[in-house]
Amino acid sequence: MSHGARFLALLSWLVWGLHAAECVWRGEPWDLLWMCNVGGAMVALGWTLGSARWLSVAGCWLVVGVPLWALDLLGGGEVRAASVVSHVGGLLLAGEGVRRHGFHPWSSVPATLGLAGLVAVSVLTPPAADVNLVHAVWPGWELVFPSHAAYLCAMAALAASCFAGVDAALSRSRLAVEAHDVRP
Repeated sequence: MSHGARFLALLSWLVWGLHAAECVWRGEPWDLLWMCNVGGAMVALGWTLGSARWLSVAGCWLVVGVPLWALDLLGGGEVRAASVVSHVGGLLLAGEGVRRHGFHPWSSVPATLGLAGLVAVSVLTPPAADVNLVHAVWPGWELVFPSHAAYLCAMAALAASCFAGVDAALSRSRLAVEAHDVRP
């Protein structure tokens, strides 16, 4: 691992760890299960392992999750410095990781399956926290989605479609990892 890659791995862990510590300090460790927060840990792991797959899946999650987080902020969500650093920093570090290591083809599949698993685990979090929106329809969307089940299905389909779009675009770009270069 080059000095630059080692530095970016350490920086990724620092960016993620700052937000993780803040979540624990606030007494809300379940916030670490939000897709963006798990994605940030995956970025750090990807840099540490030099893994295009981990960086590609994390990139898929963050490309979808960070705009949703930003919409939450625009709707009155609480702005926390550590959260801003982890979301923006995680997305930038994922992008740089994909630029350096390449985009792993078919990353939309583990991104979708991983999110399904994360949603299943998120059901165990406090309903008031609504981590990964597993307990309630996003406020203001109740008229569009009269049932939470329909809402979850629509959100799952939207996320999978976005992951597939990122995958299709980057798998056909100069960032695509060649078959013989693919690392786990």
